[in-house]
Amino acid sequence: MNTYIAKSNLSINVMLPSGCYKHIAFKPKTGGGSVYYTESDDEIKGLESHPAFNRLYSKETADADKTRKTVKGVVTTAMREIHVNCVEDAKSCLCIKYGYSRTKLKSVAQIKAAAAEQGIVFVGI
Repeated sequence: MNTYIAKSNLSINVMLPSGCYKHIAFKPKTGGGSVYYTESDDEIKGLESHPAFNRLYSKETADADKTRKTVKGVVTTAMREIHVNCVEDAKSCLCIKYGYSRTKLKSVAQIKAAAAEQGIVFVGI
């Protein structure tokens, strides 16, 4: 998995090796900036050949991987805790701050998974 990070919320169009263009929207991170994850070789080539590469965004290096920790056997980045009073508060946070649809957040497991994608953990549910 390749990780690309930007200091701002970023959305760009990249040219793939096939000659087609693809719109890439980085996901906002808590505390500012944005991140984009990909395993596609075409997207990697397109992102790394874009003129904004290493100017507006860069590839996360191996040094950043050293700050990762293991939680229940899964490698994750350091998680930020958000205190909530109930499941509905957690759901509202994900919908308002991160753009999730309420229909995709029907169970506590789905809410926790979405929070993990954003690098957060809800305390109180």
